[in-house]
Amino acid sequence: MADVSRIDEIVDASAAVAAGITGVVTVWGVGTGKIAIPGSSPTKYIDDFIGNVVEPGTHVSDMPDAPRITNSSATVTEINWRVPMRIYLDKNDQGNARRLAAPFYGLYLTEFSQNAMLLGTCNSAEIASFDLFHDREGTGWLGIAMILSVWERLDLDFDTGPTPYL
Repeated sequence: MADVSRIDEIVDASAAVAAGITGVVTVWGVGTGKIAIPGSSPTKYIDDFIGNVVEPGTHVSDMPDAPRITNSSATVTEINWRVPMRIYLDKNDQGNARRLAAPFYGLYLTEFSQNAMLLGTCNSAEIASFDLFHDREGTGWLGIAMILSVWERLDLDFDTGPTPYL
């Protein structure tokens, strides 16, 4: 049987990995109900982000846009997803945004490098970028936006059709 992309589980797994970072208090993802937060007792699964439940330390992993696809052979496809993630910081301390954000860069890089297969949901993942954001027009929140570059290799196991008579 052919492999099928598990991007929804990958997104939830990225949130589960973020749950291990000091200062992250809540994590949200797609809400597949298949990815548990490691070490949670009782077992807690990643929920779908409903959009208005935010506090300092909230991590959100979102669904990515279209991936880059490379066909390695007739049956093997490599997919590079760019998963958007963000962590919200204290919106009441706008003047100290850089100071509030500073520790999270190293913490995220370390945690994701130590969990590069995102709980076994992908072949490899790494943080590709960070960007400090201030949402002045909307909620007033500030935080760090990140892109998680994720590689997924699928064996499509194509059946070539009927064998011709010789």
